[in-house]
Amino acid sequence: MGTLREHSKRCLMSKRDVSETPLKSVITQLKACKYGQDRTADEEAVKFYMMNHLVGHLRISRGDTSILTDKEDDLVEAYFTTCNESAIRMFYYMLMICTRESRHVAKHDKFYTNLAKNYGAKVCDFNKSLHGAGSSGAVLKLKSNCPDVNLGLYCDALVFTFFNGSFSGGYGGQKWGAVAKVLRNFVYGEISAEIMVDNAFNLCHNNGPIFNKGMLYSGYSGGFIRILDVQRSGQVPVFVAQTWDGFIPNNDWNNNPRIGKLLELGVGVFPELFDGYVDWWLVEKDGVHTYSYEKSIQGKKYGTPTYIAELEKQKKQDDLKAKLEEAEKEKYLFKIGDKVYCKVKLDREAA
Repeated sequence: MGTLREHSKRCLMSKRDVSETPLKSVITQLKACKYGQDRTADEEAVKFYMMNHLVGHLRISRGDTSILTDKEDDLVEAYFTTCNESAIRMFYYMLMICTRESRHVAKHDKFYTNLAKNYGAKVCDFNKSLHGAGSSGAVLKLKSNCPDVNLGLYCDALVFTFFNGSFSGGYGGQKWGAVAKVLRNFVYGEISAEIMVDNAFNLCHNNGPIFNKGMLYSGYSGGFIRILDVQRSGQVPVFVAQTWDGFIPNNDWNNNPRIGKLLELGVGVFPELFDGYVDWWLVEKDGVHTYSYEKSIQGKKYGTPTYIAELEKQKKQDDLKAKLEEAEKEKYLFKIGDKVYCKVKLDREAA
C-alpha cells in the first residue's frame, strides 16, 4: 500500500525523456513484444478511460497523501497494469504506422536535401528505401534495417516529413504529422505515457481513427466514437455498467472478461459511480455524433432530464424576446433604395 503521490512517480504518469535511446534498441524490444491483434481499440479505450476516471475520482475523494485501503490499492495497481500495457501497445503502434505512412512522401530532391541536412543521411536513405516497399514491407524494413540513430532524432524526422513533405490526397500530410507529434512529444518527455494514450485515442488520419492499420489492434467498431463522446461527458463508469446490464446495445466489448474484471474492482471501491444512467443529452452536447436513439431509450425509461426542459424553456423565451425586439425595431425603420432611415418616434401624450 502507498499514496497516490507515490504512485504518480511511476512510469505511466511521469514525464521521461528517452530521446537518446538508440532506435535499434527500441526495435529489438518491439520484435520481442508478444502483443498480437487480439484487442480492438474499443476495448482498450473503455478500459483506459474507465480506470482513469476511477483513479481520478480516488484522487479527488482521498487526496494525494492519504494511505490507500487494500481495495483502493488493488484498483490503482489494476490501473497501472492495464494502462502500462496500453501505453506500450500504443507507442509501438504509432512508431510502426508513422514509419509505414512516411513511405508515401513524394520523392522531391529539395525535400530529401532538407531531410538529410536536418536529420542526417541515414534517416534520409532509410526513407528512400521505403518507397515501393508496400505497407508490410515498410514495417519489415523498420524491424530489420532501421537507421542507426537515436529514437528522438527519428521521431523528429517523421514529424518533419509529414509537415514538410508533399503527399497525394488521402496520404500523409498534417493529420499524420499530428500523430507523429504525439509520439515525438512522449519520446522527449514533454507528455507522460498516460497523456500519450489519451491523445492517441482521439487521433484521426485522413480517413478516420488511426486504428485500422492491421497491427496490434484488430480495428475499431462503429461505436468507437461513441466511447470518446461518453468520455468527454465524464460518464464512462455508468456507461460500462449499463452496457453490462444490456441497457446500451451494440458494443463489441460487452461481456469481455478483461473489462468485467476491472468493472468488478471499480464497483467494489466506488459503487455510486456505476449507479444511475448515461445522460445522452449531455453526451450529445459536447460530442461529435448525435444520439437520438439513445435519448429516446433514456426518455422512455427515465424521462427527459429536468435541465433540458429548462434549457428549452429559456430558448423559447430568448427567441420570443429577440422577435419582439426585431419587430419593435422594424416599426421605426424604412428603406429608400439601399439606405435605411430611422423614423422619429413621437411621444403622443407629451405632444
